[in-house]
Amino acid sequence: MRFICLFGYVLVILSIPLCLGAQEPTADYLTGYARGVLEVKFGIQKASVRAEGNTITIRLPQRSKSLQESIRTSLSSLPERVQVRFETGPDRAEAGQVSSTVQLDRHEFLPDKPLFEPLMADPRWPHFSASYQNYLDREDIENVGHTSFGESFVFYRMNSAVRWEVGLQAGVFAIFDLDAESYDLINADYRVSLPVFLRWHPLSGMVRILHQSSHLGDEFILRGRAEERENLSYEKVDSLISLDLPLGSRLYGGGGYLVHKNPSDLDPWSFQGGLEWVCPKGFFDGLLHPIMAVDLQSEEENDWGIDISAKAGLQLGTQKGSIANRLQLTLEYYQGQSPNGQFYDELIEYVGLGLHYYR
Repeated sequence: MRFICLFGYVLVILSIPLCLGAQEPTADYLTGYARGVLEVKFGIQKASVRAEGNTITIRLPQRSKSLQESIRTSLSSLPERVQVRFETGPDRAEAGQVSSTVQLDRHEFLPDKPLFEPLMADPRWPHFSASYQNYLDREDIENVGHTSFGESFVFYRMNSAVRWEVGLQAGVFAIFDLDAESYDLINADYRVSLPVFLRWHPLSGMVRILHQSSHLGDEFILRGRAEERENLSYEKVDSLISLDLPLGSRLYGGGGYLVHKNPSDLDPWSFQGGLEWVCPKGFFDGLLHPIMAVDLQSEEENDWGIDISAKAGLQLGTQKGSIANRLQLTLEYYQGQSPNGQFYDELIEYVGLGLHYYR
């Protein structure tokens, strides 16, 4: 398994120059990509967008330099030879018809997608996934199944110079012993948080208050392992800021503080940072996009040791939808303190294969 993961990482790394030097983007690709950015990141539905050669023309209902610059920045992952220009007013080709471009509503309720993009390598970001993990150098457990069920929802969004929104995050994260006859549940973590997401292109951010409680599985307790139980539960305030970079990359970082915890002697401070890359062009007419992500976390409780979570693989999407709903097949590696709540004081290392869905 270790060899398979190493081989997979090498393949993804070798695909980077091929991806960056991929075939000339077609007019359909440029149009679809631009429309996807306008819809997902700016809430502009059915925008008037056309591409001719290497020029994308976007028609907006009114002139707004700040909005134009934000859109131009969001399209910066396209090749430098691609030019973006703007027009205002009704499209002459649609004279006498309802304009296909709508202005952002100042207030939005239940928007489709959060302003803050999910963290692909964060072991505790709420999303739907199923993974196989092979624990290295362990005698008590080797083959582990990991599942997560969760999502981020937005209730209200304010569209202003700095767009912001409030919502809810919830998720369950569980691991199972695949070597046991009944695939015993070992640990389950339950998380719920109230986040505030912000975006001011190319910057986005998140501030949230989070609750986590952790529980051992019944089968694991019946093995006579109940003495290993640690009633881990806490409330935490954390924040992150993210910067969109060219060529589909992203850098983020931030920190957190435990405002209430059990055990009560846990040290409160923590840090998180990471780097992500999604190839903006993709292969097979934009169907598959190579991806890489690394997430680093460090806690005062663990003397500021670094926990490393890394993923590399492929993202399934279309030219118009690859930045919206994402299905990812990834090779995974983790080294550091266990993210599984009941075993937070144990050092683990594993390699794995996972299937992940992000909205």
